[in-house]
Amino acid sequence: MKTRRSNPLRTIRILVATVITVCLIMTFVDPLGWAARYLGWTAEIQLIPAILSIGKYGGLASVIILALLVVLTLLFGRVYCSTICPLGAMQDVFRRLKIGKRVQYHYHPENKVLRWSILAIFLILLFIPAVGWIAYLLDPYSDFGRIVTAASHHTLDAAFWAGVVWFVGLGIWSQLRGREYCNTICPAGTLLSFLSRFALLRPVVEKSRCTRCGACEHTCKAEAITPAKHGEAYPTVDMTKCVGCYDCLSTCPHQAIQVGSLNREPITENREPATDTGRRRFLGILGGLTIAGTVKVQAQKMDGGLAHIEKKKVPARALPVRPAGSVSIRHFEKHCTACQLCVSVCPNKVLRPSQDLSRLMLPELQFDEGYCMVTCNRCAQVCPTEAITKIRKEEKSIIQTGHAVWVKENCIVATDHVACGNCAEHCPTGAIQMVSGQALGIDGQIPAVDEEKCIGCGKCEYLCPARPFSAIYVEGHEEQRRI
Repeated sequence: MKTRRSNPLRTIRILVATVITVCLIMTFVDPLGWAARYLGWTAEIQLIPAILSIGKYGGLASVIILALLVVLTLLFGRVYCSTICPLGAMQDVFRRLKIGKRVQYHYHPENKVLRWSILAIFLILLFIPAVGWIAYLLDPYSDFGRIVTAASHHTLDAAFWAGVVWFVGLGIWSQLRGREYCNTICPAGTLLSFLSRFALLRPVVEKSRCTRCGACEHTCKAEAITPAKHGEAYPTVDMTKCVGCYDCLSTCPHQAIQVGSLNREPITENREPATDTGRRRFLGILGGLTIAGTVKVQAQKMDGGLAHIEKKKVPARALPVRPAGSVSIRHFEKHCTACQLCVSVCPNKVLRPSQDLSRLMLPELQFDEGYCMVTCNRCAQVCPTEAITKIRKEEKSIIQTGHAVWVKENCIVATDHVACGNCAEHCPTGAIQMVSGQALGIDGQIPAVDEEKCIGCGKCEYLCPARPFSAIYVEGHEEQRRI
Protein backbone atom coordinates (compact mmCIF):
# COMPACT_ATOMS: atom_id res chain seq x y z
CA MET A 1 0.00 0.00 0.00
CA LYS A 2 1.35 3.38 -0.97
CA THR A 3 1.93 5.93 1.76
CA ARG A 4 1.88 9.68 1.46
CA ARG A 5 4.59 11.75 3.08
CA SER A 6 3.92 14.90 5.00
CA ASN A 7 4.66 17.99 2.92
CA PRO A 8 4.54 21.55 4.34
CA LEU A 9 3.02 23.10 1.20
CA ARG A 10 0.30 20.49 1.02
CA THR A 11 -0.41 20.83 4.75
CA ILE A 12 -0.73 24.61 4.44
CA ARG A 13 -3.00 24.21 1.41
CA ILE A 14 -5.31 21.82 3.28
CA LEU A 15 -5.40 24.09 6.34
CA VAL A 16 -6.25 27.22 4.32
CA ALA A 17 -8.88 25.39 2.25
CA THR A 18 -10.48 23.98 5.39
CA VAL A 19 -10.63 27.35 7.15
CA ILE A 20 -12.09 29.20 4.15
CA THR A 21 -14.65 26.49 3.36
CA VAL A 22 -15.81 26.15 6.97
CA CYS A 23 -16.06 29.95 7.28
CA LEU A 24 -18.16 30.09 4.10
CA ILE A 25 -20.47 27.34 5.35
CA MET A 26 -20.93 29.23 8.62
CA THR A 27 -21.60 32.43 6.67
CA PHE A 28 -24.40 30.79 4.70
CA VAL A 29 -25.88 28.92 7.65
CA ASP A 30 -25.03 31.62 10.24
CA PRO A 31 -26.44 29.73 13.23
CA LEU A 32 -25.41 32.42 15.74
CA GLY A 33 -26.18 35.50 13.67
CA TRP A 34 -22.63 36.86 13.64
CA ALA A 35 -20.85 34.81 10.98
CA ALA A 36 -22.08 36.93 8.08
CA ARG A 37 -20.60 40.05 9.67
CA TYR A 38 -17.20 38.66 10.57
CA LEU A 39 -16.69 35.90 8.00
CA GLY A 40 -18.30 37.50 4.95
CA TRP A 41 -14.85 38.31 3.57
CA THR A 42 -14.55 34.67 2.48
CA ALA A 43 -17.26 35.35 -0.13
CA GLU A 44 -15.71 38.61 -1.25
CA ILE A 45 -12.36 37.00 -2.11
CA GLN A 46 -13.97 34.63 -4.64
CA LEU A 47 -12.85 35.37 -8.20
CA ILE A 48 -16.14 35.77 -10.12
CA PRO A 49 -17.88 37.85 -7.38
CA ALA A 50 -14.79 40.09 -7.16
CA ILE A 51 -14.87 40.67 -10.93
CA LEU A 52 -18.60 41.43 -10.96
CA SER A 53 -18.31 43.87 -8.04
CA ILE A 54 -16.01 46.20 -10.00
CA GLY A 55 -17.82 49.15 -11.46
CA LYS A 56 -19.78 52.16 -10.38
CA TYR A 57 -20.76 50.64 -7.05
CA GLY A 58 -17.66 48.51 -6.61
CA GLY A 59 -14.68 49.77 -4.71
CA LEU A 60 -10.98 49.66 -4.25
CA ALA A 61 -11.30 46.47 -2.19
CA SER A 62 -12.38 44.42 -5.24
CA VAL A 63 -9.49 45.75 -7.31
CA ILE A 64 -7.04 44.86 -4.53
CA ILE A 65 -8.52 41.36 -4.21
CA LEU A 66 -8.21 40.75 -7.95
CA ALA A 67 -4.65 42.09 -7.98
CA LEU A 68 -3.68 39.75 -5.14
CA LEU A 69 -5.27 36.78 -6.91
CA VAL A 70 -3.36 37.63 -10.08
CA VAL A 71 -0.07 37.90 -8.18
CA LEU A 72 -0.80 34.65 -6.34
CA THR A 73 -1.44 32.87 -9.65
CA LEU A 74 1.68 34.27 -11.29
CA LEU A 75 3.73 33.05 -8.33
CA PHE A 76 2.24 29.63 -7.59
CA GLY A 77 -0.18 28.82 -10.39
CA ARG A 78 -3.80 27.96 -9.74
CA VAL A 79 -3.56 27.53 -5.98
CA TYR A 80 -6.78 29.57 -5.84
CA CYS A 81 -8.60 26.48 -7.13
CA SER A 82 -7.31 24.27 -4.32
CA THR A 83 -7.32 26.71 -1.40
CA ILE A 84 -9.79 29.59 -1.84
CA CYS A 85 -12.50 28.10 -4.06
CA PRO A 86 -15.03 26.22 -1.85
CA LEU A 87 -16.27 24.07 -4.72
CA GLY A 88 -12.69 22.90 -5.21
CA ALA A 89 -12.53 21.84 -1.56
CA MET A 90 -15.85 20.06 -1.95
CA GLN A 91 -14.54 18.15 -4.96
CA ASP A 92 -11.51 17.07 -2.91
CA VAL A 93 -13.81 15.76 -0.20
CA PHE A 94 -15.82 13.81 -2.76
CA ARG A 95 -12.66 12.44 -4.32
CA ARG A 96 -11.36 11.11 -1.02
CA LEU A 97 -14.51 9.21 -0.22
CA LYS A 98 -13.95 5.51 -0.88
CA ILE A 99 -16.92 4.76 -3.13
CA GLY A 100 -16.27 1.83 -5.44
CA LYS A 101 -12.87 1.11 -6.92
CA ARG A 102 -10.18 3.77 -6.55
CA VAL A 103 -9.71 5.58 -9.87
CA GLN A 104 -6.26 6.01 -11.39
CA TYR A 105 -5.90 9.27 -13.27
CA HIS A 106 -4.17 9.70 -16.62
CA TYR A 107 -2.96 12.80 -18.41
CA HIS A 108 -5.30 14.49 -20.89
CA PRO A 109 -4.20 17.57 -22.87
CA GLU A 110 -5.97 20.84 -22.26
CA ASN A 111 -9.10 21.17 -24.41
CA LYS A 112 -8.65 24.81 -25.35
CA VAL A 113 -11.60 25.01 -27.72
CA LEU A 114 -14.06 23.67 -25.15
CA ARG A 115 -12.72 25.71 -22.24
CA TRP A 116 -12.63 29.05 -23.99
CA SER A 117 -15.94 28.47 -25.76
CA ILE A 118 -17.66 27.87 -22.44
CA LEU A 119 -16.02 30.98 -20.97
CA ALA A 120 -17.21 33.05 -23.96
CA ILE A 121 -20.75 31.69 -23.54
CA PHE A 122 -20.61 32.50 -19.82
CA LEU A 123 -19.62 36.12 -20.49
CA ILE A 124 -22.28 36.55 -23.17
CA LEU A 125 -25.04 35.11 -20.98
CA LEU A 126 -24.20 37.57 -18.20
CA PHE A 127 -25.49 40.39 -20.41
CA ILE A 128 -28.72 38.68 -21.46
CA PRO A 129 -31.21 39.11 -18.58
CA ALA A 130 -33.74 36.52 -19.80
CA VAL A 131 -31.20 33.67 -19.73
CA GLY A 132 -28.60 35.13 -17.39
CA TRP A 133 -29.45 32.50 -14.76
CA ILE A 134 -27.74 29.89 -16.96
CA ALA A 135 -24.44 31.74 -16.44
CA TYR A 136 -24.90 31.56 -12.65
CA LEU A 137 -24.85 27.76 -12.91
CA LEU A 138 -21.22 27.91 -14.06
CA ASP A 139 -19.86 30.05 -11.22
CA PRO A 140 -18.21 27.69 -8.68
CA TYR A 141 -18.79 29.94 -5.67
CA SER A 142 -22.50 30.35 -6.47
CA ASP A 143 -22.89 26.61 -7.07
CA PHE A 144 -21.35 25.97 -3.65
CA GLY A 145 -23.73 28.52 -2.12
CA ARG A 146 -26.77 26.85 -3.62
CA ILE A 147 -25.59 23.44 -2.36
CA VAL A 148 -25.18 24.72 1.21
CA THR A 149 -28.47 26.64 1.08
CA ALA A 150 -30.31 23.57 -0.22
CA ALA A 151 -28.89 21.49 2.63
CA SER A 152 -29.79 24.03 5.32
CA HIS A 153 -33.11 25.51 4.19
CA HIS A 154 -34.98 22.62 2.55
CA THR A 155 -37.29 24.89 0.53
CA LEU A 156 -38.29 23.01 -2.61
CA ASP A 157 -37.65 25.79 -5.12
CA ALA A 158 -35.48 26.11 -8.24
CA ALA A 159 -32.38 27.00 -6.22
CA PHE A 160 -32.89 23.92 -4.02
CA TRP A 161 -33.04 21.55 -6.98
CA ALA A 162 -30.09 23.26 -8.64
CA GLY A 163 -28.11 22.66 -5.46
CA VAL A 164 -29.18 19.02 -5.25
CA VAL A 165 -28.35 18.34 -8.91
CA TRP A 166 -24.93 19.98 -8.57
CA PHE A 167 -24.19 18.10 -5.34
CA VAL A 168 -24.97 14.69 -6.84
CA GLY A 169 -23.47 15.44 -10.25
CA LEU A 170 -20.28 16.93 -8.84
CA GLY A 171 -19.86 14.01 -6.47
CA ILE A 172 -20.02 11.47 -9.29
CA TRP A 173 -17.85 13.58 -11.60
CA SER A 174 -15.20 14.08 -8.91
CA GLN A 175 -15.07 10.37 -8.19
CA LEU A 176 -14.53 9.48 -11.83
CA ARG A 177 -12.42 12.34 -13.19
CA GLY A 178 -11.12 14.35 -10.24
CA ARG A 179 -10.92 18.04 -11.13
CA GLU A 180 -12.13 17.81 -14.73
CA TYR A 181 -14.91 20.29 -13.96
CA CYS A 182 -12.27 22.86 -13.01
CA ASN A 183 -10.42 22.26 -16.28
CA THR A 184 -13.34 22.24 -18.70
CA ILE A 185 -16.43 24.02 -17.38
CA CYS A 186 -15.39 26.44 -14.63
CA PRO A 187 -14.96 30.03 -15.92
CA ALA A 188 -12.71 30.91 -12.98
CA GLY A 189 -10.45 27.96 -13.76
CA THR A 190 -10.20 28.97 -17.41
CA LEU A 191 -9.29 32.56 -16.59
CA LEU A 192 -6.63 31.46 -14.12
CA SER A 193 -5.24 28.82 -16.50
CA PHE A 194 -4.09 31.59 -18.83
CA LEU A 195 -2.03 33.18 -16.05
CA SER A 196 -0.82 29.98 -14.43
CA ARG A 197 1.22 28.98 -17.48
CA PHE A 198 3.54 31.86 -16.50
CA ALA A 199 3.79 30.80 -12.84
CA LEU A 200 7.21 31.38 -11.32
CA LEU A 201 7.09 28.56 -8.76
CA ARG A 202 5.66 25.25 -9.91
CA PRO A 203 6.03 21.49 -9.36
CA VAL A 204 9.25 20.45 -11.10
CA VAL A 205 10.54 16.89 -11.64
CA GLU A 206 14.10 16.35 -10.44
CA LYS A 207 15.41 13.98 -13.10
CA SER A 208 18.24 12.60 -10.98
CA ARG A 209 15.66 11.11 -8.61
CA CYS A 210 12.76 10.26 -10.89
CA THR A 211 12.37 6.54 -11.70
CA ARG A 212 9.43 7.06 -14.08
CA CYS A 213 7.21 4.95 -11.85
CA GLY A 214 4.04 6.88 -12.81
CA ALA A 215 2.83 7.42 -9.22
CA CYS A 216 2.53 11.17 -9.70
CA GLU A 217 0.54 10.85 -12.94
CA HIS A 218 -1.96 8.39 -11.47
CA THR A 219 -2.44 10.52 -8.34
CA CYS A 220 -2.89 13.89 -10.07
CA LYS A 221 -6.60 14.70 -9.74
CA ALA A 222 -6.26 17.46 -12.35
CA GLU A 223 -4.78 14.97 -14.83
CA ALA A 224 -2.02 17.50 -15.45
CA ILE A 225 1.12 15.31 -15.28
CA THR A 226 2.34 13.86 -18.56
CA PRO A 227 3.49 10.22 -18.54
CA ALA A 228 7.10 9.12 -18.97
CA LYS A 229 6.83 7.47 -22.37
CA HIS A 230 8.88 4.37 -23.18
CA GLY A 231 11.23 4.96 -20.28
CA GLU A 232 12.83 7.93 -22.02
CA ALA A 233 10.96 11.14 -21.30
CA TYR A 234 10.44 12.37 -17.75
CA PRO A 235 7.04 13.51 -16.41
CA THR A 236 6.19 17.20 -16.79
CA VAL A 237 3.42 19.28 -15.22
CA ASP A 238 0.89 21.04 -17.47
CA MET A 239 0.41 24.30 -15.56
CA THR A 240 -2.76 25.18 -17.48
CA LYS A 241 -4.43 22.24 -15.73
CA CYS A 242 -2.51 21.99 -12.44
CA VAL A 243 -4.61 23.26 -9.53
CA GLY A 244 -1.70 23.58 -7.09
CA CYS A 245 -2.82 20.90 -4.65
CA TYR A 246 0.75 19.56 -4.19
CA ASP A 247 -0.48 16.00 -3.83
CA CYS A 248 2.23 14.89 -6.25
CA LEU A 249 4.94 16.18 -3.91
CA SER A 250 3.68 13.91 -1.16
CA THR A 251 2.98 10.92 -3.40
CA CYS A 252 6.36 10.55 -5.13
CA PRO A 253 8.21 7.76 -3.30
CA HIS A 254 11.59 9.23 -4.23
CA GLN A 255 10.84 12.92 -3.52
CA ALA A 256 11.60 13.67 -7.15
CA ILE A 257 8.95 16.42 -7.39
CA GLN A 258 9.55 19.69 -5.61
CA VAL A 259 8.46 23.28 -6.12
CA GLY A 260 10.96 25.22 -8.22
CA SER A 261 11.27 27.66 -11.11
CA LEU A 262 10.60 26.84 -14.74
CA ASN A 263 14.24 26.79 -15.86
CA ARG A 264 15.88 25.40 -12.76
CA GLU A 265 15.41 22.17 -10.87
CA PRO A 266 14.96 22.51 -7.11
CA ILE A 267 17.78 21.57 -4.77
CA THR A 268 16.55 19.26 -2.02
CA GLU A 269 18.13 17.33 0.81
CA ASN A 270 18.14 13.55 0.98
CA ARG A 271 15.69 12.42 3.61
CA GLU A 272 13.68 9.34 4.34
CA PRO A 273 9.96 9.37 3.49
CA ALA A 274 7.64 9.85 6.42
CA THR A 275 4.04 8.74 6.72
CA ASP A 276 1.40 11.45 7.06
CA THR A 277 -0.84 9.97 9.75
CA GLY A 278 -3.21 12.94 9.74
CA ARG A 279 -3.70 13.24 5.99
CA ARG A 280 -7.50 12.97 6.14
CA ARG A 281 -8.25 14.23 9.61
CA PHE A 282 -9.50 17.56 8.29
CA LEU A 283 -12.25 15.79 6.31
CA GLY A 284 -13.90 14.59 9.51
CA ILE A 285 -13.79 18.09 10.97
CA LEU A 286 -15.20 19.66 7.79
CA GLY A 287 -17.97 17.06 7.51
CA GLY A 288 -18.93 17.44 11.17
CA LEU A 289 -19.17 21.22 10.94
CA THR A 290 -21.22 20.97 7.75
CA ILE A 291 -23.74 18.61 9.33
CA ALA A 292 -23.93 20.62 12.54
CA GLY A 293 -24.41 23.86 10.66
CA THR A 294 -27.24 22.59 8.50
CA VAL A 295 -29.43 21.36 11.35
CA LYS A 296 -32.50 23.56 11.47
CA VAL A 297 -35.76 23.37 13.38
CA GLN A 298 -38.80 24.15 11.26
CA ALA A 299 -41.68 25.82 13.13
CA GLN A 300 -45.28 26.01 11.97
CA LYS A 301 -47.20 29.23 12.46
CA MET A 302 -50.24 28.66 14.61
CA ASP A 303 -53.10 30.78 15.82
CA GLY A 304 -52.35 30.89 19.55
CA GLY A 305 -50.99 27.37 19.27
CA LEU A 306 -54.51 25.97 18.79
CA ALA A 307 -55.49 26.22 15.11
CA HIS A 308 -53.67 26.42 11.82
CA ILE A 309 -53.86 29.70 9.93
CA GLU A 310 -54.46 29.35 6.20
CA LYS A 311 -51.24 30.11 4.40
CA LYS A 312 -51.02 33.24 2.33
CA LYS A 313 -50.38 33.13 -1.38
CA VAL A 314 -47.81 35.32 -3.07
CA PRO A 315 -49.43 37.92 -5.35
CA ALA A 316 -48.43 38.30 -8.99
CA ARG A 317 -46.28 41.43 -9.01
CA ALA A 318 -45.64 43.38 -12.19
CA LEU A 319 -42.06 44.00 -10.99
CA PRO A 320 -40.11 42.04 -8.37
CA VAL A 321 -39.22 43.72 -5.09
CA ARG A 322 -35.46 43.77 -4.66
CA PRO A 323 -33.63 44.36 -1.36
CA ALA A 324 -32.80 47.89 -0.34
CA GLY A 325 -29.45 48.86 -1.84
CA SER A 326 -30.04 47.02 -5.13
CA VAL A 327 -30.09 50.40 -6.93
CA SER A 328 -32.26 49.12 -9.79
CA ILE A 329 -33.55 45.90 -11.29
CA ARG A 330 -31.02 46.25 -14.11
CA HIS A 331 -28.11 46.78 -11.74
CA PHE A 332 -29.16 43.86 -9.56
CA GLU A 333 -29.59 41.41 -12.45
CA LYS A 334 -26.27 42.49 -13.96
CA HIS A 335 -24.25 41.77 -10.80
CA CYS A 336 -26.10 39.04 -8.92
CA THR A 337 -24.85 35.46 -9.38
CA ALA A 338 -27.71 33.85 -7.43
CA CYS A 339 -25.34 32.43 -4.81
CA GLN A 340 -28.19 32.66 -2.24
CA LEU A 341 -25.96 34.12 0.49
CA CYS A 342 -28.41 36.98 1.12
CA VAL A 343 -31.25 34.43 1.19
CA SER A 344 -29.39 32.42 3.83
CA VAL A 345 -28.68 35.32 6.18
CA CYS A 346 -32.09 37.04 5.94
CA PRO A 347 -33.44 36.83 9.54
CA ASN A 348 -37.13 37.03 8.55
CA LYS A 349 -36.71 34.72 5.53
CA VAL A 350 -38.38 37.18 3.17
CA LEU A 351 -35.61 36.95 0.57
CA ARG A 352 -36.25 33.96 -1.69
CA PRO A 353 -35.05 32.68 -5.07
CA SER A 354 -37.33 33.66 -7.93
CA GLN A 355 -39.24 30.91 -9.74
CA ASP A 356 -39.77 33.07 -12.84
CA LEU A 357 -37.77 31.70 -15.79
CA SER A 358 -36.69 35.18 -16.85
CA ARG A 359 -34.94 35.73 -13.51
CA LEU A 360 -34.67 32.20 -12.18
CA MET A 361 -33.02 31.89 -8.73
CA LEU A 362 -32.37 35.63 -8.40
CA PRO A 363 -33.37 36.66 -4.85
CA GLU A 364 -36.50 38.77 -4.43
CA LEU A 365 -38.65 39.84 -1.48
CA GLN A 366 -41.83 37.92 -0.65
CA PHE A 367 -43.99 38.87 2.32
CA ASP A 368 -46.33 35.94 2.91
CA GLU A 369 -44.27 34.71 5.88
CA GLY A 370 -42.52 37.85 7.08
CA TYR A 371 -41.52 41.41 6.26
CA CYS A 372 -38.28 43.31 5.66
CA MET A 373 -37.19 45.01 8.88
CA VAL A 374 -36.08 48.61 8.53
CA THR A 375 -33.34 48.00 11.11
CA CYS A 376 -31.74 45.13 9.17
CA ASN A 377 -29.03 45.43 6.52
CA ARG A 378 -27.53 41.93 6.66
CA CYS A 379 -28.07 41.20 2.94
CA ALA A 380 -26.17 44.36 2.04
CA GLN A 381 -23.35 43.43 4.40
CA VAL A 382 -22.69 40.02 2.87
CA CYS A 383 -23.31 40.50 -0.87
CA PRO A 384 -19.91 39.78 -2.50
CA THR A 385 -20.71 41.29 -5.91
CA GLU A 386 -22.24 44.67 -4.95
CA ALA A 387 -25.54 43.54 -6.49
CA ILE A 388 -26.81 44.82 -3.14
CA THR A 389 -24.66 47.83 -2.38
CA LYS A 390 -23.44 48.50 1.12
CA ILE A 391 -25.96 50.59 3.05
CA ARG A 392 -26.12 51.54 6.72
CA LYS A 393 -29.03 50.61 8.93
CA GLU A 394 -29.89 54.31 9.22
CA GLU A 395 -30.36 54.52 5.45
CA LYS A 396 -32.74 51.57 5.21
CA SER A 397 -35.81 53.54 6.33
CA ILE A 398 -35.45 56.09 3.51
CA ILE A 399 -34.79 53.75 0.56
CA GLN A 400 -37.91 53.02 -1.46
CA THR A 401 -37.87 49.52 -2.94
CA GLY A 402 -41.54 49.59 -3.93
CA HIS A 403 -44.94 50.82 -2.80
CA ALA A 404 -48.07 49.29 -1.29
CA VAL A 405 -51.21 48.76 -3.37
CA TRP A 406 -54.67 48.25 -1.80
CA VAL A 407 -57.05 45.68 -3.33
CA LYS A 408 -60.68 46.38 -2.48
CA GLU A 409 -61.93 42.89 -3.36
CA ASN A 410 -59.66 41.27 -0.76
CA CYS A 411 -60.14 43.68 2.13
CA ILE A 412 -62.20 42.27 5.03
CA VAL A 413 -63.67 45.73 5.65
CA ALA A 414 -65.41 45.43 2.28
CA THR A 415 -66.03 41.67 2.22
CA ASP A 416 -66.85 40.89 5.86
CA HIS A 417 -67.94 44.37 7.01
CA VAL A 418 -65.59 44.38 10.00
CA ALA A 419 -63.31 47.12 11.22
CA CYS A 420 -59.58 46.66 10.59
CA GLY A 421 -56.57 48.94 10.60
CA ASN A 422 -53.65 46.54 10.86
CA CYS A 423 -51.79 47.97 7.88
CA ALA A 424 -51.99 51.57 9.04
CA GLU A 425 -51.23 50.71 12.65
CA HIS A 426 -47.98 48.90 11.87
CA CYS A 427 -46.63 50.94 8.95
CA PRO A 428 -43.14 52.08 10.03
CA THR A 429 -43.14 55.22 7.88
CA GLY A 430 -46.74 56.38 8.36
CA ALA A 431 -47.45 55.92 4.66
CA ILE A 432 -50.86 54.33 5.28
CA GLN A 433 -53.79 56.25 6.74
CA MET A 434 -57.34 55.04 7.36
CA VAL A 435 -59.99 57.07 5.52
CA SER A 436 -63.74 56.78 4.99
CA GLY A 437 -64.80 54.19 2.42
CA GLN A 438 -68.18 55.75 1.66
CA ALA A 439 -67.01 57.02 -1.73
CA LEU A 440 -66.48 53.37 -2.75
CA GLY A 441 -69.69 52.18 -1.14
CA ILE A 442 -67.91 50.68 1.87
CA ASP A 443 -69.31 51.18 5.35
CA GLY A 444 -66.12 51.69 7.34
CA GLN A 445 -62.61 52.97 7.09
CA ILE A 446 -60.23 51.72 4.42
CA PRO A 447 -56.45 52.21 3.94
CA ALA A 448 -55.08 54.98 1.74
CA VAL A 449 -51.43 54.69 0.68
CA ASP A 450 -49.13 57.68 0.30
CA GLU A 451 -46.72 56.32 -2.30
CA GLU A 452 -44.20 59.09 -1.59
CA LYS A 453 -43.73 57.80 1.98
CA CYS A 454 -43.99 54.06 1.40
CA ILE A 455 -40.65 52.20 1.28
CA GLY A 456 -42.02 48.77 0.31
CA CYS A 457 -41.01 46.91 3.48
CA GLY A 458 -44.01 44.58 3.17
CA LYS A 459 -45.09 44.81 6.81
CA CYS A 460 -48.61 45.74 5.78
CA GLU A 461 -48.82 42.82 3.34
CA TYR A 462 -47.58 40.35 5.93
CA LEU A 463 -49.85 41.53 8.77
CA CYS A 464 -52.99 41.85 6.65
CA PRO A 465 -55.54 39.32 8.02
CA ALA A 466 -57.10 38.64 4.60
CA ARG A 467 -56.58 35.13 3.21
CA PRO A 468 -55.34 33.65 0.92
CA PHE A 469 -54.29 36.95 -0.74
CA SER A 470 -53.56 40.05 1.29
CA ALA A 471 -55.75 43.08 0.68
CA ILE A 472 -52.61 45.18 0.44
CA TYR A 473 -49.42 44.10 -1.30
CA VAL A 474 -46.12 45.63 -2.41
CA GLU A 475 -45.34 46.37 -6.03
CA GLY A 476 -41.69 46.61 -6.99
CA HIS A 477 -39.91 49.60 -8.60
CA GLU A 478 -37.61 49.61 -11.59
CA GLU A 479 -35.32 52.13 -9.85
CA GLN A 480 -34.89 52.52 -6.11
CA ARG A 481 -34.86 56.01 -4.71
CA ARG A 482 -34.42 57.81 -1.42
CA ILE A 483 -37.46 59.50 0.06
